[in-house]
Amino acid sequence: MNNLIRRPWLRITQTGMLLVIVMSAIVWAGASEADAASGRYRLEAEFDYLPNADLSAAIPTVTVHKTDLDNGNLDNQTYSFPEAGIKVPDNTGYYIDDGDKSGKPYTFYPTACGYSYGTYTLSNSNGDKAYDIYCDMTRKNGTKSDDPQAATYTFRLYEFDLKTHKLSLLQTLKSQKNYSMLALFPEFGGYAVYPDGLTHELPYNTRTTSIYSFKGNKLLAKVYGSPKQNDNTPALSNPNSITYKEYTRLTDNKKDFYAITMKQIPNTSYVSSSAGNFKEELYELLPNGTKQKVKGYADSVMTLWKKKIGSITYAQYYQKGTSRLMVGTVKGNSYTPLNLSNTKAYGEFTPDSAYLIITESPVKPAAGSKGAQYTTAVYDTKTGKLMYRLPAFYPTSPEHSYQFTNNDLASLHFRDFNLDGYLHIPSGLVTRVTQYTDYEDPSSYSLTGDTKNLISYKTPPQLFIDGKQASYKGQGPFLTDKYVWYMSVSDYASAVQATLTRVSGSTVLTRGKYTFKLSDQDKALLKIGGSNFAPIETMNNSLGIAAAFHEHRYVYGSNFTYDRIVMFSKDFSEEQFHASFPDAGHPEKYTDMTTYTMSGTAPVAGKSDEEHTYEVYDRIHLVFGDGKLTAAGFGTSRLTKPLRDVMINDGKPGDIVTAYGTPKVYNSGNNVLRTYSLPYSTLLFQSSGNTINGMFYIFK
Repeated sequence: MNNLIRRPWLRITQTGMLLVIVMSAIVWAGASEADAASGRYRLEAEFDYLPNADLSAAIPTVTVHKTDLDNGNLDNQTYSFPEAGIKVPDNTGYYIDDGDKSGKPYTFYPTACGYSYGTYTLSNSNGDKAYDIYCDMTRKNGTKSDDPQAATYTFRLYEFDLKTHKLSLLQTLKSQKNYSMLALFPEFGGYAVYPDGLTHELPYNTRTTSIYSFKGNKLLAKVYGSPKQNDNTPALSNPNSITYKEYTRLTDNKKDFYAITMKQIPNTSYVSSSAGNFKEELYELLPNGTKQKVKGYADSVMTLWKKKIGSITYAQYYQKGTSRLMVGTVKGNSYTPLNLSNTKAYGEFTPDSAYLIITESPVKPAAGSKGAQYTTAVYDTKTGKLMYRLPAFYPTSPEHSYQFTNNDLASLHFRDFNLDGYLHIPSGLVTRVTQYTDYEDPSSYSLTGDTKNLISYKTPPQLFIDGKQASYKGQGPFLTDKYVWYMSVSDYASAVQATLTRVSGSTVLTRGKYTFKLSDQDKALLKIGGSNFAPIETMNNSLGIAAAFHEHRYVYGSNFTYDRIVMFSKDFSEEQFHASFPDAGHPEKYTDMTTYTMSGTAPVAGKSDEEHTYEVYDRIHLVFGDGKLTAAGFGTSRLTKPLRDVMINDGKPGDIVTAYGTPKVYNSGNNVLRTYSLPYSTLLFQSSGNTINGMFYIFK
């Protein structure tokens, strides 16, 4: 049962249309204090606000998703806080899926402002905390949508402690305008409160934005306008600082003001408005509340920043006489560019300044070229030497940005967040998320245990081979930007019960009668952090694994997703199946029982024997004959696919050719069959019209 721990004194002030409730936090307990998770886990919180039984309140609930990085297993715990319920006024109805049928004069709309604000899960000195901005609306029925007096919006900022399971209310703000009154700055460790009516018509030296620290909910500063996080200005003394602008009123005499603006003062600009003439200067606010002006440089070249590391000084600057932005090194007044000739560049450092990442774009794109043409150069800042240069991550998605999760790992973001992933900076390896994954924001999760050697913070998939689950000693399976699933060779050997030996510059895996040999010089081999990684498909094709599926799964009643890789060996018997899946059932009667056999090189459609056909995982059908597995496939789940990028039901036949090359093509009734010969099975894709509607492995 939830208990109200502390009720604060409230001081309420009315300012125009804004009602701000200034408070020390209200705290509710969701459960008794629990021990911190041991092992390696990724923790994520998901907030929801659900109606109670009589529709008199919206109840905050928090679901904590704890994923084990050692095996991909997921544990979900939900905490409900009825004592923290958001009360609906007596004269107000509650809008649910089928509307408000109460007949009352007002209607309460929960989460009326949408879920665009997001939940942030942070690790800090106070432990792991999750933060969520909630907004609801109460509207008078029968009023026009553009009536400024018709609706009242209430914004609330909640904090949830992932260890103690306590929920705290940090801020409550009311307004008659629907726009964000709160902004979270996760790296900084705080948030901003924007007043109602925040516009550029305010005098520039009016400080109306309040910045708070999550620690103690302490007010740190009041500034003008909208402060920025992740400004990527190396001149900042702390990469987690937020930046804002301060304004000093100058003379109202236009002639005198013009004379002032002609002076070259670093990091200073000027603005003129009906409210007056002002000097504008860039400041940083450190997480401890200290503020200071951002240092600028005045020289013959317009320099945006300089940073000295050891004996080398790096700079971002405009090439003299042009508007071309460059990144280079500085000696005295001499600048040497590091970016490629005929490119403009933008540079940023990792948190410990060990690496400089430069994004280079051509000044004049090649004639007739399509897609992104940028390159990424990474320099070791201690030596000033180029480590590597990467081509465009995804040519069709030129816009990208970084968030640094630690000194060696940068989270990559693209406009299409299905392409998001990680850049492992020491190696240059790019990994990616899977389709339908939520936005992979490092501020949305926290990690426990030893994770410093991971090359991706994306939760690894669960991996099952013949029904038995694998575990990972280090980095679990990951997906590269080329859409290839990789896995640690030693973890794979343990998963398939193979012995691992070293033979004259090669790694050899032996699994019964099957052998896999991988030379240390093989281009498919990735050597990172003392571990060897190889493509899962490559190892499967030598060690008797005949079928492999990738399932993307949703947690029931949630937007949270996870992945699972399911594989079956050529020698998997029906007897072994019953031992591994004692509760497995047969497919439902209405399910399409089509299966395939091979007649020479041609597939033949038929109906499977129901008694020896079983359904496992996400509707994967296993067909046995004479006690042996003869086929594995499915045709109903759009979130199941092979280990390559071919979507079933959502995919097109052209995707098959892109992923696997030219197939053999056969017609079977209304379906077109495309087949590929694998070492231990024939891979068959079934399509009707322009839709892929089935996939099967026919065992040899």
